[in-house]
Amino acid sequence: MSKMKLCKICSKEIAKSAKICPYCGAKNKKSKLKIIMIIAVIFIIFISAINSFSSKPSNNNNSDNAKSNSFINVVKTGYLGNYKSVSIETVFDKMFSKCKWDSFESKGKNIVELDVKDSTDTPLTIQFSVEKSNKFSVVFIKSKNRIAKDAYEAKTILDTIYDEYGKKFNSSIVGDPNTSNDTVSGTPNDKYKK
Repeated sequence: MSKMKLCKICSKEIAKSAKICPYCGAKNKKSKLKIIMIIAVIFIIFISAINSFSSKPSNNNNSDNAKSNSFINVVKTGYLGNYKSVSIETVFDKMFSKCKWDSFESKGKNIVELDVKDSTDTPLTIQFSVEKSNKFSVVFIKSKNRIAKDAYEAKTILDTIYDEYGKKFNSSIVGDPNTSNDTVSGTPNDKYKK
């Protein structure tokens, strides 16, 4: 191995151990960039190895997705209040132009969220809490910038949607906020009853 190298400034041959070029006086620093690059590559390989060992394939993600889809299906095919002749999915698919279903856990509760938009792109978000028995209830409604403050206001919003559905698609479905119809409580269809 050669003990000599070229000066980066004047290109004359100098000793590798020289701190200053004897010809031009330039500092002769060792390449720290090369050392930094080698350390970075080793670090990346190390992190990749740790991630590959810790993220071994498991069926938990598949079972979580299946569980999430199951909760969504419980609500979609279920019924609100006394509206037992029409599923929630049927009403919202016909009344709104865009429907997006999601499921997640919050504070130990299984939540199914329905985001819808009407023909004018006005958003409405409804969250349902699903119990172990697959019964569910509306726990949150947000329309535009307004959040339903209590169960009565949530019931009124839902009864209005069902009333409009009844007027357009099925005259036997009519919402009435003054009845004892508990629109915020839901029951699963027979397939999902426990």
